Amino acid sequence: MSPLEKSGSKPQLQPDVESQIRNQKDFERFANVLWRGSALEIAQPTIVHKTAKASFILESRHLPFDGDISPSVLSELLIHIRSRYALVGLDTPIDRVFKSHSKQSMPKNGEREIIELIMINHGARPVELPKGAKPFHFFLIPPASYIQGEELEEMVGNEEGKAVYVQGSEGKDWSIDYETTQAGERLATGLYLRIDPEERFWIPPSEDPIRLPDEEKTTFQDVREFLLAYVFKKIDDPEFPMHRNGMWIGKGPHLTLDPDIYVKLNHQGYEQRNGGFYKVGMQTHSPLLEGGRTKHHPLVEIRGPANWVRATVIRNGEIAEPG
Repeated sequence: MSPLEKSGSKPQLQPDVESQIRNQKDFERFANVLWRGSALEIAQPTIVHKTAKASFILESRHLPFDGDISPSVLSELLIHIRSRYALVGLDTPIDRVFKSHSKQSMPKNGEREIIELIMINHGARPVELPKGAKPFHFFLIPPASYIQGEELEEMVGNEEGKAVYVQGSEGKDWSIDYETTQAGERLATGLYLRIDPEERFWIPPSEDPIRLPDEEKTTFQDVREFLLAYVFKKIDDPEFPMHRNGMWIGKGPHLTLDPDIYVKLNHQGYEQRNGGFYKVGMQTHSPLLEGGRTKHHPLVEIRGPANWVRATVIRNGEIAEPG
């Protein structure tokens, strides 16, 4: 019998083992649905030319479980640039923000702090972010939330009533993506969406900053119409031909998504050739299409000669709010 057993004392776990157990329990709290937080506000007015350091108010409510989470969970948080801001070129250079952030300084239980992030502008015009603007929010996708296999095959299609209803023809406008598992089985893991070759726009250069309409008084549809009317030009407009390697905005096939799912776009753009899909460009960090509110042609922000984007389907934990 060991000395510990003789004394009746319980063995103590090593700190790294305790940390692993805590991390595992934290991830289990997300179960099998996507988590998304509310949007962070700009603390000071900022104009983003090519890049700019912007200050944001980070509150515990922006984080999972009111900030009561482990550093490992923080390191897995991703950023979604809200569509109205992504369309004018705004992005972040990284998608995981808290890779090296100290847990001790994370706000929780109603606390707040100021964090700084580098914002990138892929467009050809500066973008003005007034105080109080809300350009992004965090999200996290537990591995169990991805919908694959027969379940995915059953919910995607161009028939009314499908959870992911895609207008158009399979193979021409959209295509289910299959991968081969280690066991040699063919597994549906996502879908490709074709970008309309006739409906592509860009933002011509100007020194006049873009300031979007007040987001408290406008919907995304209002902003979309404003940009199409006053900011965007066709990429082949003879008076405003797009610069080489410029960021452009394209339209995917019309989608209707059920409320209990999200669709997430990859960070890459793709080209189809010889029966396969190949990465040839970049899609900005604005990947989420919201279930229940997506009933339109989604707009994508691309750099490069892409003709398709790839998407995965995810279980949704909460109904999306307007934004």
